[in-house]
Amino acid sequence: MFSGVNQVRWRRILWLIVVFMVILVFLAGCARAKRIAVEVDGARRMVETEQDTVREALEQEGITLGTLDRTEPPLWEPVTDGMIIIVTRVREETEVERKVLPFSRQVLRDEALDEGETRLMQLGVNGEEEVTYLVTFENDVEVNRLPSARRVIQDPVDEIVVIGVSGTLPSVPISGTIAYISNGNAWMMRGGSGGKRPLTFTGDLDQRVFVLSPDGTQLLFSRKAESEDPESEALNSLWVVGTVLVDDEPRPLEIDDVRYAQWSPDGTRIAYSTVERISGRPGWRANNDLWIASADGEDKAEVVPASSGGIYGWWGSELAWSPDGRVFAYADADEVGVLDLSTGERQTLLDFPAYVTFG
Repeated sequence: MFSGVNQVRWRRILWLIVVFMVILVFLAGCARAKRIAVEVDGARRMVETEQDTVREALEQEGITLGTLDRTEPPLWEPVTDGMIIIVTRVREETEVERKVLPFSRQVLRDEALDEGETRLMQLGVNGEEEVTYLVTFENDVEVNRLPSARRVIQDPVDEIVVIGVSGTLPSVPISGTIAYISNGNAWMMRGGSGGKRPLTFTGDLDQRVFVLSPDGTQLLFSRKAESEDPESEALNSLWVVGTVLVDDEPRPLEIDDVRYAQWSPDGTRIAYSTVERISGRPGWRANNDLWIASADGEDKAEVVPASSGGIYGWWGSELAWSPDGRVFAYADADEVGVLDLSTGERQTLLDFPAYVTFG
């Protein structure tokens, strides 16, 4: 009988212990659960979670984050009761816009016109460029726009206006023709200094080639490339313009990358030497070749093939056509001589040590 009472008592005690443990577990679970708010995709939801970090709480709710999405607080922040988690959806898009490139206005002053007289030499035309933007959106609202690339579709054409001015100095008589470069353009005077006028209006003469024909009726000159990129543009191009007719249009000879050019003594041919563009300084390397072309650039013949040259050959030889048209005088860093036009062979007249500046 006593033994049965003890058993019943122990069973009650054991039952109470089990109930107490269950209550403790329940209370502990209630203590760990935290009530938080999550704002995402334009809505707010109230959440009860037992997770430890913001990342885990979002995963519990099935909220997937994109690569650029961000949260406040950060994902590693511990979750606390009453916390508000804000999810900002971030995305980037590429947009392409076309924009107008406005033309510039060049004003040239010419003493050949009456003072105050204005002449429109070239109409201005707007260009066009394509601009690529990287656009950032946060919750579908644009917050940033940055240009990431630009491409010129059409270059603008400058408007060129010539204005007559009175000369500050009296005109000086001139026998023959004088050509010169001013502000990147070719100008000429004939008969007197008061009659100067422009031959070009582009403002891009590079001064490598600038020589009048023997009779002074034509000017041979070079224009620089529009781009500084050695892989996309020639160094320059060769042009010719007449000096007799007013407003004569310059004509391209379809000859590029020219270091030297000269008229033949009779003015019917052109000699020239070319270069190769490189990325390092000075931006080109001489080919040490020699070509003869007709005055219109149509017929071309190679006299001396391209080579590396001698000492300091990358600068190229200085050349001069003889008055009889049969040979060229040449000068290198360590020798001078003549070059036979018919054979292309050199004859050294004098050699000497190359000058070294130690600079």
